[in-house]
Amino acid sequence: MIACGGPWTGSLPALQLEDGREFDKTSVFLYAYRHSFAQRHADAGTSVDVLKDLMGYRSMNTTQGYYNSQELHQMGEKMQVAC
Repeated sequence: MIACGGPWTGSLPALQLEDGREFDKTSVFLYAYRHSFAQRHADAGTSVDVLKDLMGYRSMNTTQGYYNSQELHQMGEKMQVAC
């Protein structure tokens, strides 16, 4: 994955970590926004067919991965930034 900490990251507000330190904006990946969007919809109960359409996926199998979030969280998924 390529870091996308280009000029657009400068327009982001300060991103504070739980301990008060500022998150390094150069670590922000565009993919994280897309993934967070999908994961939040899945966690909120959006049906898999609706999320498939929102994400533009062809395969239901791709979308289904967001619905096994307990497994992802147990694996220690890396922090992703999206608001």
